[in-house]
Amino acid sequence: MKKIIALLLVLVMILGVMAGCAKTTETPETPTDAENTPAPAETEQTPEADNTEEQPAEATEIETPLKLTWQQSIGIDTVFENPHKDIQSLYPYMVFEPLAYYDAKNDKLIPALATEWSHNDDYTEFTFTIREGVTWQDGEPLTADDVVFSFNDSMLNPNCGGFTFCQYVVGQEEAVNGEADTVSGITAEGNVVTIKLTQPTALFLNPASSVMILPKHLLEGIAWADVNAAEYWTKPIGSGPYMINEVKFPDYFTVTRYDGYWGKPAGIKNAQFVSYAAGGNDAAVAAVISGDIDVATRQIIADKSIADNITSQNADVKSIMVSAFATRSFVFNNSTRTDGNMKEDLKNAKVRQAISLLIDEDTIASFYTGQATPAVTLVHPNVNEYNTDIPVVSKDVETAKKLLDEAGFDYTQTIDLAYYYNDQTTSDIMQLLVQDFAEAGVTLNPYLLTGDLAAAIFTDMNFDILYFAGSSKSWNQSDFYNECCSWSSDSVFMGLVDERGALFDELVNEYNATEDAETRKELSWQMQVRNYENNYVIPLYFMNEMICYNAASVEFPEDIYAVSGNTYMRWEDWSMLR
Repeated sequence: MKKIIALLLVLVMILGVMAGCAKTTETPETPTDAENTPAPAETEQTPEADNTEEQPAEATEIETPLKLTWQQSIGIDTVFENPHKDIQSLYPYMVFEPLAYYDAKNDKLIPALATEWSHNDDYTEFTFTIREGVTWQDGEPLTADDVVFSFNDSMLNPNCGGFTFCQYVVGQEEAVNGEADTVSGITAEGNVVTIKLTQPTALFLNPASSVMILPKHLLEGIAWADVNAAEYWTKPIGSGPYMINEVKFPDYFTVTRYDGYWGKPAGIKNAQFVSYAAGGNDAAVAAVISGDIDVATRQIIADKSIADNITSQNADVKSIMVSAFATRSFVFNNSTRTDGNMKEDLKNAKVRQAISLLIDEDTIASFYTGQATPAVTLVHPNVNEYNTDIPVVSKDVETAKKLLDEAGFDYTQTIDLAYYYNDQTTSDIMQLLVQDFAEAGVTLNPYLLTGDLAAAIFTDMNFDILYFAGSSKSWNQSDFYNECCSWSSDSVFMGLVDERGALFDELVNEYNATEDAETRKELSWQMQVRNYENNYVIPLYFMNEMICYNAASVEFPEDIYAVSGNTYMRWEDWSMLR
């Protein structure tokens, strides 16, 4: 029997790493006194839809689980960790839920564990009404106290400071520094949760909707560092549409539909996620060709040529290209390296400009056989804030060498370029970049990040440049700038304290403080121009994604697309999928 389209739910967390990118920052130095915070406004922001009002989808009975696979470099042993700690987690949207889901296609929030929300006049205080009647998968009721506990757990992560929902919450910095046991700006009364912010943040709920709600009764009393290693994570209990059924390290895990779910039941009864950490990408591709794997996404199908090879060998396997709003870029580490080997030259704007002139974006994009186009700015062309006035930058080795000489660049040093996609196309791109840089006498050392990528990227940071994949259609542009591209003195990546960096931060703050679309677009255009002038982040190409699936057992609609580079959805069936 063909599996209905609700199978797409299980694809939600087959991750492209870093859809949104966290960074370590400090809370702004001018917090708002809680006593001076205006009272919440009378008018509530009423969500447009409630999933409970629609008819449940008919469950699909299947004898064997739907089989999916993911990036082979991520072992099964890295899957089951606190989603507030590990950006690699595959399962959170299946097992856990946030306060609301973001519908990027229609640019709106859909209620999940929060049924409604409101804010005060200056966007420094938000209230959330928590859905009643929801139970954890062990039968215990989910309450507002679970929400407070979960936000505290998320914000105690030192890497959380770059996210808007962490960065601007009253008391987050004190809690992280050990000066307080909990985040003082998060409280609950009855089924209402209140969160107070240190500065106006108009779209606070958008990034806050990424916080997964965890069961306080199973995790309370465990120190944050110990929570991440707690036995609970070997088979976690959540409130989402799926339960973890079976875990076999390092081969696979399975999920089963949770029949006590408050919303629409999941359309697929069970699914199995298969790891190819040992066999590598070739083994995963072979499994798709043979029919052993029903669905493989971009971590395995890295480019269209791989998809074409698969479909040529198995007539039942189909491929589709999915719009992802994804931008791949060079992000500079000007903050710190734990090994002490910082490259001060990269703080020089002339050096960064020279590097931008050494890169052949056209050739890089061509590696993806129609999937990619050269990028001139970080904002995707399909996003309404895309600056159409940013000019194209062409490779120019001679000008690059002149800029390097003017900057007094140290040609004896090696620039470390970190990347985290383990596929042949990425490897080929890295080799091309080595050659491009060598034309100007610059030694480039690309290396693959493995293991705990969150630690490698946000804690160790022993790289000079990160080959980064981000999305400009992720929740809202403010978090896109804050998480991925901010170049304030508090930024993990940028660490720039010059006048231009300060001016950029002023633009970010203005952007955060308004909901007016035209004002935000104007500010976004200014930030894109500032990045173009200073090359804080170098955009390389815009990337679509590939999916391969066995049409004999799986149905995909023509109109699905990817959000944040990894979330595959048929938006018309959102409530059913969730």
